Amino acid sequence: MSCATGVLDAREVLEYSSLLDRHVAADAALLPPERYDQEFGRVLFLPHYDSRYLDLLSMDQVVGPCDHVLGGDCTLYTMTSACQLPGGSGRPIHVDTSIAVPDYLAGVGVLVLLDDFSVTSGATRFHPVDRIEPPTSKEFEDAALVLEAPAGSVCWFRGRLWHDALPN
Repeated sequence: MSCATGVLDAREVLEYSSLLDRHVAADAALLPPERYDQEFGRVLFLPHYDSRYLDLLSMDQVVGPCDHVLGGDCTLYTMTSACQLPGGSGRPIHVDTSIAVPDYLAGVGVLVLLDDFSVTSGATRFHPVDRIEPPTSKEFEDAALVLEAPAGSVCWFRGRLWHDALPN
């Protein structure tokens, strides 16, 4: 996991936050009530709503690290949001890339932070070891690294790192 602060300025954070709020609300309106708490905040492909999200892909500060480790011809798999309701219970331990090939980097996750990430705001936690089997709860708790960074930061991680989100 690696992180750079100050990639987006305050104006850009506000612009993307405003866009995202509208698009999360539009997607949430489509959720069945029994899945609302679990799925709220997850828009599966943001450019479906607005092509301005694709502008992030023209920023070397965002995609440069991906190009460096995956090659300049790497493919965007998806552009998903992951927001929590205030008072949300967090997200369970999971990986973003289900493909597990020994000694092969199958993908890089990129987080563009539009809010400050802290222990109280629902920060993402990562198990620091790329492994096929999920860590036990105790292994995860004992080793988890908390991503704490200000809004406007961009963070990169191996898609096979097990991670969760703390309650908001």
